[in-house]
Amino acid sequence: SARESVARVAGGAVAAMLLREFGICIQSGVFGVGTFVSNLKEEEFDFEFANKSEIFCLDPKLESDFKNEILNARNSKDSVGAAVFTKVSGMLVGLGEVLYDKLDSKLAHALMGVNAVKAVEIGEGINASKIRGSCNNDALKDGKFLSNHSGGILGGISNGENLILKTY
Repeated sequence: SARESVARVAGGAVAAMLLREFGICIQSGVFGVGTFVSNLKEEEFDFEFANKSEIFCLDPKLESDFKNEILNARNSKDSVGAAVFTKVSGMLVGLGEVLYDKLDSKLAHALMGVNAVKAVEIGEGINASKIRGSCNNDALKDGKFLSNHSGGILGGISNGENLILKTY
């Protein structure tokens, strides 16, 4: 219900302010609406634009398409799905557990509790099933990860890399 969503939004706003005090920054925006999906790479998403956008659009070139898709559905007395990208930077190392309280399962559980959410991806998500493990692993060199295919979570525990979530 909308009443429950209001509580989540208010709580999330307070949590985001508190996390900022610890150097943790949460950025989120829309990268797809209906059949329109941004072809930008994740590092090209424009969070500054999204913060000014009426619909939190991450791709300035698609904002009008996204709006038209929403309005067309509304005018047809229908609705349309969307895809949301979230990045958490400044993540602490060691949040979560390896068995019963995995960070990824906790996040997916919380996000699936949001009305209309039907899928959650962490890191490469579904794309990880399409590539070999040697291409999907996050190798270390000199104590730093060379990639972040895992979306900041390895074995259920945060690894200090950016947390990457996609919600549909």
